[in-house]
Amino acid sequence: MKLHFHSDASKAAITSQSRPPQSSQEIPEQIQNQVLSASTPDDTPLNDAQFTILQSVQGNDFASVFTYPRPHTQLPDYIGFKRFHITSQEMTKNEHGQLSTQYAYGDLTDKDDINAFLAQLDRLPPEQRNKLEHIKPSKSLLSLAERLDDDALSQLADILIDAGNTSIFALEKRSHVPDELVEALSSLPDDILYDTLQTFASLAEQGDTYQAPTSPVGVDEKGRERILMTSSDRDKYWQYELAQPPENLQLLHSYTDLLISGKFKGDDLSTLNTHLQESTFSQSRGILDMANVIKPFEKHSMLAMLNEADKESENNVFAYLSQQVDLSAHRQYYQTEKNDVVVQQDLPPGESDRGRLYSDILTAYDEYGLGWINDALEHTAGTPPQIQQQLWGQLLDDAEHYNEQFVRSDALESWASFAIPPCYRHFMTGKLTTFAITIVNVYYPITLET
Repeated sequence: MKLHFHSDASKAAITSQSRPPQSSQEIPEQIQNQVLSASTPDDTPLNDAQFTILQSVQGNDFASVFTYPRPHTQLPDYIGFKRFHITSQEMTKNEHGQLSTQYAYGDLTDKDDINAFLAQLDRLPPEQRNKLEHIKPSKSLLSLAERLDDDALSQLADILIDAGNTSIFALEKRSHVPDELVEALSSLPDDILYDTLQTFASLAEQGDTYQAPTSPVGVDEKGRERILMTSSDRDKYWQYELAQPPENLQLLHSYTDLLISGKFKGDDLSTLNTHLQESTFSQSRGILDMANVIKPFEKHSMLAMLNEADKESENNVFAYLSQQVDLSAHRQYYQTEKNDVVVQQDLPPGESDRGRLYSDILTAYDEYGLGWINDALEHTAGTPPQIQQQLWGQLLDDAEHYNEQFVRSDALESWASFAIPPCYRHFMTGKLTTFAITIVNVYYPITLET
């Protein structure tokens, strides 16, 4: 593959063919001055005129036609990304006194590598080529691209842009994520690599099926909830909200972060991929959050529970756990004595709190089995996600200290009737004190249909 211009190829070819190669001593002074003026500062993209000058005097040092990736006027740049260009680094004389210019394309400085990377770009449709031009060229990305067929390479370009996508208002950007994801994918053997790309595709499809929950109080003609007021920590709420990816990218971001962490590899990653490809949106959200948060020594218990969990069951434990990171599930509705509705909006618990809940669930699985967990879920379902960590911590403590009572068939039902009401009342009492009005009804528990 030879380097070549797309936009001005014929002009460059004619220019180079019209002048026979010359040694540096035979180059007229005017041309030498032009050559030196074509040397640009570090990391400055070369323009067509500068390339034409370099082409005409370098003879065999470069091919007669050169590629310089340019923006597609009909395609956009991507927010948070920069487009990478081939840049000139320096101009030196070789041992024969001939001028030689060094080039860089991202992390690539070898001409053969640059040629090879441009060849990969040429395999892509315009939109995906435009995306890949916004990802830093590197040895790892080149090697990864060469391992993929055309469809997989096109999919990779989409994945890398989506993986780094953030709101323009987000305080924490993900511009570093695509490069880290390239390194993570490059380390995978071919069979797991293609399986991982298929998992990305499945998660994208699940994301596209997401529907916002239906408000239990309805909306007006402008789509606004019929509520009097909302109580929340506004600064923290908006910081959290702006940091979240769109729902259709939520699973992709979680899966990307998991791959970069390297927590799941080999057969463990293959097992995880299989289940993610077969799950619903809420199940995958719970699976990925648990996988990202748990300690490495807990992953084998998680995979065992994942193998045993029934994806068709209403009490799927991973769908239940997904409420921990569902912002809409942390929203309570209250009715006032004047029949107005007020809302308390909480933020999902932090990673450490979720980690404690997940550890309790895995401990329950190791000690009592998934059937015991499913029985417990029948009694905890419908209670606020904010109290789940407290409930499961108390359940495990009680099961350990009163183990003789927990051998009865109705033990979990008896425990739930005793333990859940006071925990729930304490939670609700704390919420009601945030309003300086009288509450006569609580729209909780509610079912948020998706």
